[in-house]
Amino acid sequence: MKKIMITTVGEKEEPILEGFRHHSGIDEVYFLCSKETLGIAENLRHTIERLYPEVKVIITDASRLDVILTDLKNNIRCRKGDTVISNITGGTKIMVLGLYIFTMAVGGKAFYIFKKEDDGMEYLEVPLLKLDLSQFAGFRGQRYRIAQILREGELTQHSISKKVNLKDTTVKAHLEKMERAGMITYRYDGKRKFVSLTDTGKTLLELYEIKRSIH
Repeated sequence: MKKIMITTVGEKEEPILEGFRHHSGIDEVYFLCSKETLGIAENLRHTIERLYPEVKVIITDASRLDVILTDLKNNIRCRKGDTVISNITGGTKIMVLGLYIFTMAVGGKAFYIFKKEDDGMEYLEVPLLKLDLSQFAGFRGQRYRIAQILREGELTQHSISKKVNLKDTTVKAHLEKMERAGMITYRYDGKRKFVSLTDTGKTLLELYEIKRSIH
């Protein structure tokens, strides 16, 4: 069982370093940064790498929630029993939201370092919501398969039916439920109707797979 610390990186190093004072026994450290804050993340890595067994920097798109979740999922391997602690003090609002959601999905803990008027720093634990993502995302067997296929790009309903080996009427029923959940959208090209995942759909798919990977 591992203890993992993940930190969003903004323009200030002090609140990030302060976070390590409140947690001991860390096995892995990950700094989530954008291209703009990569230099700061590398400085932090050099500062602490002698103190922790594994320290890595994850560069992400600071404006894309689905990409942030994908990058976290692909770089951080959580198993049941691992402890994830996230410092959401730095970074863009979307990065903070992405790490908060990831932490929620893996059942971790999140905190924020608050700078006081006297320049001191205060540690604040952030409450995390507990959600049944399978219910929230509307994923059930075939709908999960459809979402996986649509991740690669838009398709017609008939093309989806062929890929999942289901009747058009069955796929249509699944798509209607996915549309109501805000997961897909349609684009018309003459008489042809193309289906694609919305940004919400991409985000929910990543969340579902993160949750699934640790159970």
